[in-house]
Amino acid sequence: MKNENKPDQWCIIRIFGNIYKVFASWSGGYLDGDSWKLNSGIDRIEEDGDYWLFYGYSGSCYRCHKRSYGISSPYNGAILKSFCKDTNAISMNKSEALEYIKSQK
Repeated sequence: MKNENKPDQWCIIRIFGNIYKVFASWSGGYLDGDSWKLNSGIDRIEEDGDYWLFYGYSGSCYRCHKRSYGISSPYNGAILKSFCKDTNAISMNKSEALEYIKSQK
């Protein structure tokens, strides 16, 4: 898929009570820093073996390994914390995220 992202780690955030988005994060190496992306909003979810596929409203797909729920680095954690504070969003813990995912299938 052209617009597929495969993060090192990921989590789901809930904004305003009913908007759900994937916060994807990658650990950087020696030459490049840590990075992150926030999808446009979860439109639909599919299961593909060890992965959850989150399709966004923009047409992108986030291929997220089921065992990689979380944040990849302290830097990305600080970005997420700041975003949640500024937008009144909530970072869901793993059990909350799984409950949401199962409710969408």
